[in-house]
Amino acid sequence: MKEHKDAKLPAKDDKRAQPKAAPPPKVAPKAAPKPPAAEPKKSTTPESKKNYLIGIGFIAFAFVCIISIFYVFGFLSQKREEELVRLKEKFEVLKIEKATAETELAQTKEELNTIKIDEIVNKANKVYSQNVKDRKEGVLWVDRNAAQYIVTLGALNGLKAGSLLSVYENERKIGEVQVEIPLDVISYVSPVGRVLDKTQAKHFKVVIE
Repeated sequence: MKEHKDAKLPAKDDKRAQPKAAPPPKVAPKAAPKPPAAEPKKSTTPESKKNYLIGIGFIAFAFVCIISIFYVFGFLSQKREEELVRLKEKFEVLKIEKATAETELAQTKEELNTIKIDEIVNKANKVYSQNVKDRKEGVLWVDRNAAQYIVTLGALNGLKAGSLLSVYENERKIGEVQVEIPLDVISYVSPVGRVLDKTQAKHFKVVIE
């Protein structure tokens, strides 16, 4: 009986325990090589010839435009050079005129320095009225071409070499001038600094302050 119990039972067939074999992979058939594409035939129609001629025309037009631009720039450059030459010549003429005016002014000052102011004042006292003698305001006259500055006040009004006068433009003080050569009722002056360079006016009010 014991042997009967220990005897192994015959194994049952288990179909699920045995894996099924995988089917072989499918191989896609090779595609046949495509025939080479045929090259497009060049069109030789009248329309293509027309387009070709139009393209040539545009190229020629662009070339003409470029040549014209270079010509215009060259013409303008030449004109500019000519204008610069004229300006240089004009500048040289102005320098000569300025030097001449300064020389004449220096000669005039030397001549005026030889005049005795006392004699002028004594003679002026007999000629001018007291109202003229008491004036404290006058006019500054500017000759820019000759670089001369003259005021309508003089030794008769108490001015002497080195006296300072206030300069007004439109009732606004813009600077001072200094007396160089006083005469009877006029004086030669010079601007203090570059005060008169800021305006192109030729007449100003001056005041003895």
